[in-house]
Amino acid sequence: MKKLTVFLICLCLLQVTALCQQENCKNILKVEPFSIFTGNITLGYEKRINPYLGWDFYLGLAGIQMPYHKFDERGIFLSTGPKYTLRPDLSPPNCLGWYVRPELTIGRFEKRNVSDGKVEDKPEYFGALILQYGREQLLWQSLRVDWHFGVGFSLSQNDSMGYWYRFIRVNDDIPLSFSAGLSIGLHEW
Repeated sequence: MKKLTVFLICLCLLQVTALCQQENCKNILKVEPFSIFTGNITLGYEKRINPYLGWDFYLGLAGIQMPYHKFDERGIFLSTGPKYTLRPDLSPPNCLGWYVRPELTIGRFEKRNVSDGKVEDKPEYFGALILQYGREQLLWQSLRVDWHFGVGFSLSQNDSMGYWYRFIRVNDDIPLSFSAGLSIGLHEW
């Protein structure tokens, strides 16, 4: 099963690489400016394959300490998914418009608890599959603004509700999750 999965991933990457040899491909570096307020830094990269298709990658570093955080957490998460542009705005050839993106997120962080002088690091694993709906817009011919919201399902090691750095799980029994965000990127670097 692992060999088949690796083979399919390699096949998809080769297909994306072959399609990206076209002239209309763009590279976009992104940052989520409000993620720092939720205890992480999220950086992104988008590869536009054609006006209707792109691929997004996000890397998040959890554990950015803010004064109001109760826990000492450190970790990482990865999110990726294809971006299907529904109605591209082709007036400037920038592949902008409304889109749908199925996003797969996996991550791990350690929660450090200190009680009675003992330090305990407890690892937490999580994952989610969320269908994002959003819009990309171009400002000043160089700045790309992307806002989105989504709904999907999530899993975690202890199946608890709460904020998991990329989504919010609303119930312990039902793995329903929501996400929303804003990213700003440099267009065509």
